[in-house]
Amino acid sequence: MYGGRDLVVWGANYDYQLGIGKRGNTANAVTLHRPDGSRYLLHKVQAKIKDLEGKVWKNKAEVEQTVVAGNKASVVYWRIVE
Repeated sequence: MYGGRDLVVWGANYDYQLGIGKRGNTANAVTLHRPDGSRYLLHKVQAKIKDLEGKVWKNKAEVEQTVVAGNKASVVYWRIVE
Protein backbone atom coordinates (compact mmCIF):
# COMPACT_ATOMS: atom_id res chain seq x y z
CA MET A 1 0.00 0.00 0.00
CA TYR A 2 1.48 3.28 -1.07
CA GLY A 3 -0.10 6.69 -1.01
CA GLY A 4 -3.55 7.44 0.25
CA ARG A 5 -5.69 10.30 1.46
CA ASP A 6 -4.83 12.41 4.50
CA LEU A 7 -7.05 11.89 7.51
CA VAL A 8 -8.29 15.26 8.76
CA VAL A 9 -10.45 15.78 11.84
CA TRP A 10 -12.42 18.62 13.42
CA GLY A 11 -15.30 19.17 15.77
CA ALA A 12 -16.16 18.33 19.38
CA ASN A 13 -13.38 16.46 21.17
CA TYR A 14 -14.65 16.17 24.75
CA ASP A 15 -13.33 12.63 25.23
CA TYR A 16 -10.20 12.69 23.00
CA GLN A 17 -12.13 10.89 20.22
CA LEU A 18 -10.45 12.90 17.44
CA GLY A 19 -7.03 11.47 18.25
CA ILE A 20 -5.13 14.77 18.22
CA GLY A 21 -3.57 14.20 21.65
CA LYS A 22 -5.40 16.91 23.52
CA ARG A 23 -8.89 17.49 24.78
CA GLY A 24 -10.85 20.38 23.35
CA ASN A 25 -12.89 21.32 20.32
CA THR A 26 -11.31 22.32 17.05
CA ALA A 27 -13.19 24.33 14.43
CA ASN A 28 -10.44 24.00 11.80
CA ALA A 29 -9.50 20.79 10.02
CA VAL A 30 -6.35 19.25 11.57
CA THR A 31 -4.26 16.58 9.80
CA LEU A 32 -3.95 13.54 12.05
CA HIS A 33 -0.41 12.25 12.66
CA ARG A 34 0.89 8.88 13.85
CA PRO A 35 3.09 8.64 16.98
CA ASP A 36 6.22 8.58 14.76
CA GLY A 37 5.23 11.95 13.26
CA SER A 38 4.13 10.70 9.83
CA ARG A 39 0.70 11.62 8.47
CA TYR A 40 -2.13 9.13 8.91
CA LEU A 41 -3.30 8.10 5.43
CA LEU A 42 -6.49 6.32 4.41
CA HIS A 43 -5.95 3.67 1.72
CA LYS A 44 -7.98 1.93 -0.97
CA VAL A 45 -7.01 -1.63 -2.01
CA GLN A 46 -8.40 -4.79 -3.60
CA ALA A 47 -9.12 -7.63 -1.18
CA LYS A 48 -10.76 -11.04 -0.95
CA ILE A 49 -13.96 -10.76 1.12
CA LYS A 50 -15.04 -13.77 3.21
CA ASP A 51 -18.25 -14.37 5.13
CA LEU A 52 -18.35 -15.34 8.83
CA GLU A 53 -17.91 -19.01 7.93
CA GLY A 54 -14.73 -18.28 5.96
CA LYS A 55 -16.24 -18.83 2.52
CA VAL A 56 -15.13 -16.40 -0.20
CA TRP A 57 -17.93 -13.96 -0.86
CA LYS A 58 -16.18 -11.76 -3.40
CA ASN A 59 -12.71 -11.85 -5.04
CA LYS A 60 -10.81 -8.64 -5.72
CA ALA A 61 -13.38 -6.38 -4.10
CA GLU A 62 -12.35 -2.76 -3.84
CA VAL A 63 -12.24 -1.72 -0.18
CA GLU A 64 -11.27 1.55 1.47
CA GLN A 65 -10.52 2.67 4.99
CA THR A 66 -13.34 4.68 6.52
CA VAL A 67 -13.37 6.69 9.75
CA VAL A 68 -16.25 7.35 12.14
CA ALA A 69 -15.99 9.43 15.32
CA GLY A 70 -18.82 9.71 17.77
CA ASN A 71 -19.69 10.01 21.42
CA LYS A 72 -16.59 8.87 23.39
CA ALA A 73 -15.24 6.72 20.54
CA SER A 74 -13.67 6.65 17.10
CA VAL A 75 -13.00 3.79 14.69
CA VAL A 76 -11.22 3.10 11.40
CA TYR A 77 -12.64 0.19 9.39
CA TRP A 78 -12.52 -1.26 5.88
CA ARG A 79 -15.68 -0.86 3.78
CA ILE A 80 -16.56 -2.35 0.42
CA VAL A 81 -16.76 0.25 -2.35
CA GLU A 82 -19.61 -0.53 -4.76
